[in-house]
Amino acid sequence: GSWIRFEVNEYTVPPRTRAEIPFEITVPLNATPGDHAAGVVAENTEIEAQVQDDDINLGIERRVGSRVYVRVAGPITPALRIDNLQVEHRDPLVSGLSGQHHVLVEYDVTNAGNIRITSEARVEIESLFGVTLKEFDAHPVPELLPGNSVHIIEAWETVPPLGPITANVE
Repeated sequence: GSWIRFEVNEYTVPPRTRAEIPFEITVPLNATPGDHAAGVVAENTEIEAQVQDDDINLGIERRVGSRVYVRVAGPITPALRIDNLQVEHRDPLVSGLSGQHHVLVEYDVTNAGNIRITSEARVEIESLFGVTLKEFDAHPVPELLPGNSVHIIEAWETVPPLGPITANVE
């Protein structure tokens, strides 16, 4: 947002009309290559509604925002990384007598590159001997800006007795 400048800080736009408001983006000389995100917000400076109940006084203001993406020229490095992979696997002590078999896989998908990126993550559960026991459907990963991450959880509830397992995330 600090790269964006308007000619003036305040505009008045009559109701039910539209206005084109020019702005300028100045990219600093030391900006790193890749995608950078900002936002522009328009705000109604008048309180639209007032609600008062006991000790609560609530004023409603309306704002609308728009994303701004800037790609700085230079080497582009798309990259995703899996972080904090954890597998919880519970087998009852005596199979079939008590307890519930289940597998819970948790992990973070991190954008380790320098451009915004979307993807899919796929989890596969393997036995001690490398036999594929379960393939989860692809999990859509929302758009991630450089450095951002999303936490994903996959659960397998109706699990047969497995023994030791490994979870792979791709």
